[in-house]
Parts: sequence; structure tokens; C-alpha cells
Amino acid sequence: MRIASVHIFLVSLVLAIFPNEALARQQGDPAKVDSLRNAAIEHSRHGRFAESTIIFQDLLDNYRLSDRERRDALLWMMRNAYISGDYQSWCRFSDLGNGLQREMRPFVQSLAELPPQMMERPYWDVSIPYSVITTVRNGKFQGGYIMVPVTVGDERTWFMLDNGFAPFSYVSESFAESHGIRPIGVGRELKGTTGTSDMRMGVADSLRVGALTVRNLLFAIVPDESLANPVMKIDAIFGANFFRLAGEMQFLNDVRRILLPLRQEDRESNLTLNDSDLHFAEVDFRGDKLRFQLDMGANVSYLNSRYFNRHKDSITATYPTDTSRVAGIGGVKESIVHKVGGPVFDACGGRFTMDSIEIKTSDLNDAPGSFGTLGSDFILSFDKTVLNLRKMYLYVED
Repeated sequence: MRIASVHIFLVSLVLAIFPNEALARQQGDPAKVDSLRNAAIEHSRHGRFAESTIIFQDLLDNYRLSDRERRDALLWMMRNAYISGDYQSWCRFSDLGNGLQREMRPFVQSLAELPPQMMERPYWDVSIPYSVITTVRNGKFQGGYIMVPVTVGDERTWFMLDNGFAPFSYVSESFAESHGIRPIGVGRELKGTTGTSDMRMGVADSLRVGALTVRNLLFAIVPDESLANPVMKIDAIFGANFFRLAGEMQFLNDVRRILLPLRQEDRESNLTLNDSDLHFAEVDFRGDKLRFQLDMGANVSYLNSRYFNRHKDSITATYPTDTSRVAGIGGVKESIVHKVGGPVFDACGGRFTMDSIEIKTSDLNDAPGSFGTLGSDFILSFDKTVLNLRKMYLYVED
């Protein structure tokens, strides 16, 4: 079974089937335009990129829009195409906008000339073992990094799972060179948790994860020191593009396996994403409904500086301070934190209880509008965690 971007096909099919219905609509109805635009944005934020693009295309073709509205619609269509890996459509939409995001064109054009990213799988459920590199502080479990075995060429190695790396996967320069991940001649500056780094784009013609074969997977190749981590050496990371190809992933934590079912569930989407393909869940904490980033590259969940600034007086008066180190693209950063004992969070259908949680007092390039991060400790704390970044849902079961 091959899974690849379907933007062009779906858009063409729908418009071919319903051309007369679209043309018969009222052309200058501002309320209808707003309603359709809001529906398209909602689809996009929940990862339904093809559905979103179909609506925006209908608005462009059949409604009277201002220049600003047309530009905004095309930018959303470009966003949909870029995150989903449909780089040819991104270039086409940019051309329709007379060179929208012109500075990005050489980069995206190079990606558009490559074969599409895809995953081949057998017609049965696939089970993959995983291991956890556990982190411990003061004798207590502090989450860990989830690793899966991968075969690249004839060599078996380990990749970390980290949806927070988006929209590509990541490898160090030395790993790319030794494992045949080919640079394609373009790159960009990369913004990470603790700073920035240069990166070059590369492609892996083929790699295997259990019974899965992944072809043409795109990687950001970064300097070795940019992936430095005080806990462990990380050379290879499966990012959001891998998660989206995989679809439903059931983390069976009692047996430490990931099940990728052939028939994937149609659950209600309870995750959203932003322009940078970062993923968010709603969390209930002490009577507040808070937006948290889901980031499996964070070994332990935390509250960020935005939460600290909202409750600064009560936090500083109540909770002790400590120092904490955070590693990410850009190196290692140390900051002052406040420690809160026994926090309880309700999220994604489950109750998550921690021994303690850190409240960061300084900004770590936190996603706008977020109050904290759900890390891999959240994923590992339940008997079963079901994650699908193609259909944008996360549910937990005890």
C-alpha cells in the first residue's frame, strides 16, 4: 500500500464533479465567503489539507474576493501543500499569487523535483518494538526518549521519535554521510528550542522500519553539534513527515511495541497544528483549559514562561526555584524554574499525574499561544496511547 500526497487529485476530482453547482452560487455574498473561509481554516488546522484546499479553490473561482482575500486564500493553500509535502502544488499556488513567498521558491522547487515521500506496508497490522532511553533525576523517573529500530541499507540503527521536529525528519551530518542520505543542494536556517542552526536538505531513497518501507523521506541535515544532548547522543530523528505517513500509531506501553493497524480508526480530531506544523492539545489544569504543544522530543512535560507570567506572583510566593537544562537545535540552555509537586492534568481522555513539574521562567522559543508541553512521559504513562497525525488525534487508555 502506498501513501502519498493526494492534493492535486482530490481538488481536480471534486471540481470536475460539481462545476455547475459551484458556478451557480451567489458570487458576492460576504457572509457566505466568511463561512466558507472559516470552514477551510478549520479543516487546515486539523490536518484535513485536501478538504481545506478544495474550499479555498472554490472561493477563488466562484466568489468575488478582494485582493487581500485572494492572497490570504492562496497563502493558506500554500501552507496546506507545504506541510503535506505537496511541493508541486505549493509552486503552482505561488505562481497564481504572482510569486507569493518568492524567497522560498528555490528551496521548495528543489523539493518539488524529487519523487514523493511514501510508505509501503503489508496488508496486515504491523508491530514494531521500541525502547526508551530513560532519564532519571534524584532517583525519580523523568520520562525518556522513544527509539525505534531502523534499517538503512544493510545497517540496523536507531531513530528517535519526535513529532516536534517538523515538517521533516532530522539527521546529523556524520550520520547522513555514513548512511547514504543524499544532500540535494538546498538549505535554510533552522529555528530550534534553544537557538538556530544551518541545515541542508537530504533524501533517503529507502529505509525499513519493521515491515514498513519508507521511500524518499526528506531529512534536514544539521551539524553534529546542533543535535548535541547532555543525556544521550542523537544522530537520527523521525519527525512529523514520518508520523504523517504512518498514520495511526498505537503505543502499547506494557509490552513496549507500536502497532500500526491496517484499518485505522476514524476518531474525532482533538489536535490542531500551526503554520510550522507543530501540534497542540487542550489540557485541563487546576480549572484552566490550556493549550499545550505535543512534543515527543521533550522527555518530560512542563509549563512554560507564558504560564509563569500569567501567575507570576503566586508562583514565586509559593514554589521553590531550581535550575534546569534544555537541549535542542541550537545547543543546551540553562534556566531558572519553579518546581510544583504532584500536578494533575486531564488531557486526551486520560488523567496524567506527575511527581512534580517544572515551570520555566524564560522563553524557550515556545510555540505562540501555548502554556506548556506534553512530552514523551505523557505518551508513556498510559497502558495504551493512540496517536494519528494524519487524522490529528491523540487518545489514551488505562
